Amino acid sequence: MNTVWVDRSNKSNNKGAFEAINTRQEAIMKGECMNKLVLFPEGTGSNNTGLIQFKKGAFHQLNPVKPFVILVFGNGKIDGYTSNPQDEFSLAAGAMKMVVHVLLTFCYLYFVDWKVYDLPVVRPNEYMFETYKDLGKDRPEVFCEVSRRIMSECSGLPLQ
Repeated sequence: MNTVWVDRSNKSNNKGAFEAINTRQEAIMKGECMNKLVLFPEGTGSNNTGLIQFKKGAFHQLNPVKPFVILVFGNGKIDGYTSNPQDEFSLAAGAMKMVVHVLLTFCYLYFVDWKVYDLPVVRPNEYMFETYKDLGKDRPEVFCEVSRRIMSECSGLPLQ
């Protein structure tokens, strides 16, 4: 899968990962690489309670992004949202190894519903940067925040 691993425990080790993400994005945009890159811009999850601040890494190159919002609900579901926060199962893994995390995610016996919002591609442009310039100090930060707000509005998750 040509995975780019990010060491969440030591930010100083992530320069190589950041460069690998940029290189992969460039190869994808040029049509040289067919392995798409899946990034989780929050860096963690919030158990369906809201969208926390995104990291700028996925937005640094100002390439178009294809946002998805994935919500996983437990057995206390009412009208698409759980009535009991302890009944939710999150894709957030924290310190868990990825293989164990994926195994547990897909073998979880009590989830009732997955809800996936497959949103249109967001392309940065001059209109975005001029209209929403108050949302960040540079273009990647504005693009990042505009994308987060689109995901929030479409999924109903509040911004945190």
